[in-house]
Amino acid sequence: MADKDSAPVHRAPANIPAPDLVDDEAVVLWGRMLRVTNLIRAKARADIDGASGLPGEHFEVLLRLARHPGASARMTVLADEMSFSSGGFTRLVDRMEKEGLVARAPDPADRRAVRATMTQHGADLLDRALVVHAPRLHGYFLEPLSAQERKVLAKVLGRLDELHSP
Repeated sequence: MADKDSAPVHRAPANIPAPDLVDDEAVVLWGRMLRVTNLIRAKARADIDGASGLPGEHFEVLLRLARHPGASARMTVLADEMSFSSGGFTRLVDRMEKEGLVARAPDPADRRAVRATMTQHGADLLDRALVVHAPRLHGYFLEPLSAQERKVLAKVLGRLDELHSP
């Protein structure tokens, strides 16, 4: 037993997970994919913030809006695209609306629905971010890969998206 001035003694747990599970191919590959994604995401978010001051989630909303006709989409569609709960997404859009990045209005096709539309201020900041983000993302993500590796990656990601999308 340690006295009050010495460091506590730590012992290994009695039941350490089996090596075949710790080193399972799926567990290892998933971990590597998450690590690479997190490393690149951190660099990309720093670039975006430095160029535009946009936090990562704001940038993602604006980018997704830019891909919709008229830079406008139903809130429920955007929440689904970003894997947010409707309440969490509403709070995010509340902040973005206060910052003048988006505006909300009833959907003319369905008065029960609400649309978010990118404002000119949001478009200007998105443009400032993308001018830096796109070329740097090429450097972080695409340039280290051969053309064949890019094709394989696109095919693999497309297949996984297809399998797991609702």
